[in-house]
Amino acid sequence: MKYTSALLCLVFAACVQDGKATLTYPDGMRWAEWTTEEWGDGTKRAAGLINQAGNKEGLWTFWHDNGQKKEEGEYKDGKREGLWTQLRKNGEKIEAEFKDGELEGLWTWWHDNGQKAVEGECKEGNKVGNWIYWDENGKKIAEKMHPEQIVAVPIYGSLADYYKEQIKLLEEENQKLIEDVEFKNGKRID
Repeated sequence: MKYTSALLCLVFAACVQDGKATLTYPDGMRWAEWTTEEWGDGTKRAAGLINQAGNKEGLWTFWHDNGQKKEEGEYKDGKREGLWTQLRKNGEKIEAEFKDGELEGLWTWWHDNGQKAVEGECKEGNKVGNWIYWDENGKKIAEKMHPEQIVAVPIYGSLADYYKEQIKLLEEENQKLIEDVEFKNGKRID
């Protein structure tokens, strides 16, 4: 790691001015520039590098309008790559793996109390294999097997909406439903 950092210092020269950094090769050609985006009130909205082709590159961080961290992960030539973490305003957390901008690998959603809510694998942006669903107490409430076909992972406004839709699909397909779950204001009603 020390050698990599030293090598990068020799290969790139960094110029920092007014909160921006430009990384350049020794021959003076620009490699990437640090940039930030702001919300209307001046709070930080996003920060990361833009490569010479104008694409997002390397680590990027995004913030909600209240200043709370929203999302963080790596870009490779403008496409999401590797592990991304999303933190919702209500405390729920999602981690997803990407390859070439597509969901690829483990996808996990946690309740606001830190208990795992949903977990499954994605391939080329689609659900595959066994997906498991838990309530906020950690009790398994459903499982669903997804064949390798197009079943896109949707973006939902809340975990409760996601659960309702998934349970509806399970019932329609006569899959194994462990128990009915009812939600009110995003919380499970027992």
